[in-house]
Amino acid sequence: MKWQTSTDGGTTFTDIASTATGLSFSNAANNQQYRAVVNNGLGCGNANSAPATITTSAAACTVNCTVLPGTLAK
Repeated sequence: MKWQTSTDGGTTFTDIASTATGLSFSNAANNQQYRAVVNNGLGCGNANSAPATITTSAAACTVNCTVLPGTLAK
């Protein structure tokens, strides 16, 4: 499993160096997207979750925010 993020509305996603089941982040931009990429390791291709979009009232998240696995859907 790995995490990816997008700052261009989901056109391109960039890998994040984390394989944890939850993803902590700080200073997320408004409308930044995150998704999980999973693979069962048995010869199947990767499966991407639906992206979770961060919506903030300010330009950035001012505290460490956490996207839990339950907030992302396949």
